[in-house]
Amino acid sequence: MNRTRISMIIALVLVCFVAALGCEKKGQKGKKKAKADKEWSLSSVFGCAKKPAKVRSVKELPNFTLLDPAGIAHSRDQLLKGGLVIVVTAPTLSQEKSQKGWSELLAAHKPKGASLVFLEDMSASSFKGMAKKEMKKEYKPGDPVILLLDEAGNLRGSLGVEKGKTAVLVYDKDGGHVYTDTGKPSTTGAQKIWGKLK
Repeated sequence: MNRTRISMIIALVLVCFVAALGCEKKGQKGKKKAKADKEWSLSSVFGCAKKPAKVRSVKELPNFTLLDPAGIAHSRDQLLKGGLVIVVTAPTLSQEKSQKGWSELLAAHKPKGASLVFLEDMSASSFKGMAKKEMKKEYKPGDPVILLLDEAGNLRGSLGVEKGKTAVLVYDKDGGHVYTDTGKPSTTGAQKIWGKLK
């Protein structure tokens, strides 16, 4: 085995070791909890096993009025008229895949009259300004997905969703909570979610 190959193997082992440390850090006791967004950590790049979001059961959707990236206000009562699906998430790289998956699948199966909202907890991102700038650039009012900015994470907290995670919550026309999905995006999952409003 030549030196070049040995060097490559050692480098690969070191990279895997550092990535493993990044994953392990989450479970260490007695240490400060790491920031929710792991955008630029090796553990994000190499894909540590992600645990589903912890969701505390909240029976009724709290009252709120939040702005979308275009500065348009959206209220609880407005959004509930045909039933509401809220994807509670955060603008971080670790949640990007879940956001994209749920956005495409839920929009594709969205029934007429129902509302689909992505609630972005801005407090979970270390790059809040950059994230908001990008959202304002990409967001188009009138699209099937309504993007709401939860600046301090207050609504996310009221809904009982763990910071820095993604969870899909379903509410009927009266604001009653009927279903939660914390799994990976899937066609079956999207159909089941919208089926809960029938």
